[in-house]
Amino acid sequence: MKHVKLFEQFINEQDSQELLSQYAEELKAEGYDVELGTSNLRIMGIKPKFDKRYKGIVWTFFYEPNHWAGKDFNARGYIDRSKYDIPDHFEWTRYANAHLDVSVKSSKDIIKGLKSFKKWDVEFNWNFWEYYWSTVQDSKTAYRNTKRGDLTRQDIKDMEDFHSGWWSKPTITKHPVLGFNIISVENSGITYHWDGKDVWYGKITGGKDWKFRPITCIESLYSMSNKSSPHDSTRAWESKRHSLDRSVGKIVEKLKELEIYGKTLIVFTSDNGGANYIELEDINKPYRGWKISFFEGGIRVPYIVSWPDEINPGKKSDSAVHHFDIFPTIAKAAGLESIHTLDGVDLLPFIKNEKQTKPHKTLFWRSGNHQSVLHEKWKYIISKKENFRWLFDTSVDPLESNNLIESHPEVARKIEELMTKFNSEQNDPLFPASYEVPIMIDKYDGQKFEEGDEYLYWSN
Repeated sequence: MKHVKLFEQFINEQDSQELLSQYAEELKAEGYDVELGTSNLRIMGIKPKFDKRYKGIVWTFFYEPNHWAGKDFNARGYIDRSKYDIPDHFEWTRYANAHLDVSVKSSKDIIKGLKSFKKWDVEFNWNFWEYYWSTVQDSKTAYRNTKRGDLTRQDIKDMEDFHSGWWSKPTITKHPVLGFNIISVENSGITYHWDGKDVWYGKITGGKDWKFRPITCIESLYSMSNKSSPHDSTRAWESKRHSLDRSVGKIVEKLKELEIYGKTLIVFTSDNGGANYIELEDINKPYRGWKISFFEGGIRVPYIVSWPDEINPGKKSDSAVHHFDIFPTIAKAAGLESIHTLDGVDLLPFIKNEKQTKPHKTLFWRSGNHQSVLHEKWKYIISKKENFRWLFDTSVDPLESNNLIESHPEVARKIEELMTKFNSEQNDPLFPASYEVPIMIDKYDGQKFEEGDEYLYWSN
């Protein structure tokens, strides 16, 4: 019986392939660009008359009889690489999918389905929508640009049309103080209020500390609610600082209660500067860059050491140190001798003024193809993907505003030699980066890229 079923399956597959071959020839005769696959037909070059929301999408239609998901006729939308510069890792990303509810009994039914394809058949891949909107749509709205106070019920309908089900309980009301229309919506348990220009959360009357960046279209409103939350507002970040301060205070109080505060070494620091995705433009000011970059805004962080029985308070140092200095420092403080060679140096002799030199002559940072070297007063940064290079004299330019890479080639060459030697001494990563994405240096995530804006590539 098993052999009979296998034979029947074989016959069905043979018949199916012959039928697909017949459909392919008939569609080609009608002028369609068709490829015959092993179990399907691929029909390309179709340009549905959608609204401009799907501009720049190239559609490939698939007819696959007895598809495992029960959807014999479907379409996939990709960004047109002939018109837009798409990174290699996004080349095969499906930005949209569609399933056509068409019963196919002949090639004429396939043609009917192609002609009846409508935008409401489409399910957008919202995970990649932000990239599509900023790259292809150039951050333009498919609906309208709004102004403060001019919102109507049509805007609520547009919100639902744009992304059905994303916002819950949308209502339009009058601002209780200023009198103009506002739309209130819920997302992830948070109530947002939008007046056509500004978005805030909490009480309708709100306040400037509750506001996000200006929002003047449906797409921008979605982008904000998809990536931001009240945790990203200025008020929330100030609250986090206070909370951190209180938490450190509780630890210190407990150490005092246990009568071990004086002999306890405490190191307070941060892993990186503020991130670009929280969209607070002054979080790392006056320095340039963000978390995941090696400009000062990404790597210059607090580094506070307390050890009351051993260190005099109030001492400050402008010397550059690194997080890996923590390990030899705490090992020495604990009286331990490591059997391994540790990166970094013991900072205690420098803190206690037992050594008058600087802890480091050269420091290195590396993340994929993005690297940086601080050698004496010179700071070198490279993004290897497009060979972007920067060189700064930190003794006169700590804000990294004057790139000297062209005027000091001998300095750059010397530092590149140091970097090459350093790289040769490192092990290959256990988990190599799978892609690289551009990160603007002086603008946070979500701001529009303009000609002349500097950027680098971050590996992940």
